[in-house]
Amino acid sequence: WSTPLAEFDLGPGVRTLRTLQLLRTFWRRMYGPTNAFLFHHFLYHTTALPATLKDRRPAAVTMLDQQFGVGDSLETDFQINIPHGGAPEDVKKFVDPPLIAVGGVLQDAGSSPPDYTLDTDPATSTGIVSFTNPPGSGVPLTWGGRYYIVCRFREKQLDVTFQNYDRGVASVPVKQVRDFV
Repeated sequence: WSTPLAEFDLGPGVRTLRTLQLLRTFWRRMYGPTNAFLFHHFLYHTTALPATLKDRRPAAVTMLDQQFGVGDSLETDFQINIPHGGAPEDVKKFVDPPLIAVGGVLQDAGSSPPDYTLDTDPATSTGIVSFTNPPGSGVPLTWGGRYYIVCRFREKQLDVTFQNYDRGVASVPVKQVRDFV
């Protein structure tokens, strides 16, 4: 609970009356800040990092993007996470199935028997990888993929102004939360 939470502004995407109407409908379905929803941003929610400081988009996702654990020859269950500044943040909801590697070797969840199991259904996923065989002692566990974060609308009211809406100037703040209810 000590890690900071992110805030995002959905407003820059509001450029038509139709988009504004869809946003208002979604806000009402969520009962404003009452209910949480899954949010994905093309830049923030990927394990891949930009290759250089001047890149405007992240590189392609690989199985070696982020380390989420180290094998000890005993443990089979590991929580997938992103190590933001040394304080890992658990990842529980995935846009698409993540690439999982043990010691740099891609694991296959579709083999028989599977190398690991991981529930990727957004409604039930906990982000825990269960390996069929415990990874060897000192072997790095890595992953790559795109993921969601859980957000709520920040405000109890949706302030809408029609001035400059066609330029994406509207401000619709959402905040990251830790629960998904």
